[in-house]
Amino acid sequence: QIDHIVVSLYGIFIIETKNYKGWIHGNENSEYWSQTIYNYKSKFRNPIKQNWAHIYALKEVLSDFEHAIYHPIVVFAGNAELKNIYSKIPVVYDYDLIQTILEKCETPNLSVEQINSIANRLKLFESQNRKEIREHKYKAQEYAYDRKKKLAELICPRCGENLVLRQGPFGKFYGCPNYPKCKYTQKMDRDVFY
Repeated sequence: QIDHIVVSLYGIFIIETKNYKGWIHGNENSEYWSQTIYNYKSKFRNPIKQNWAHIYALKEVLSDFEHAIYHPIVVFAGNAELKNIYSKIPVVYDYDLIQTILEKCETPNLSVEQINSIANRLKLFESQNRKEIREHKYKAQEYAYDRKKKLAELICPRCGENLVLRQGPFGKFYGCPNYPKCKYTQKMDRDVFY
């Protein structure tokens, strides 16, 4: 879930993009940052920590490029106003991004061949990742269809036993015969509850 990657002679730039409005307050070591719009305050996950997680994942994928330098940058688009941001990692507005990247372009540490190799590796990894996501969605849809079918046939979706009609203090319901090991219940009108 990396927003943007720039692979250059000067290293790999990992860009975490946020689209917020209001005042943004944050410290690079905090677990959460805050957004203030008038008197309303909300929290969101520290984007610097999110970006470091992306870098660790990238370092695993690109483990044979040990000399590559990683440059994390957090970019705020939208109408956000950065207030009280304490960070050694650049946290900038979208219109300052190019200048921020150029300021990091001092000493080359990757060759053109390495850049091409990294780009190809990332494309391959992305296509494999997309395939895994597609497979996961397919399995989730298959599971949902199977569950719906079982409920229509009055079969417990948890353990596969035929549900039995029971009487409770609030009326009749279907319950799993494996109670108390399996506590699945279903209303008479087949609205599912737990």
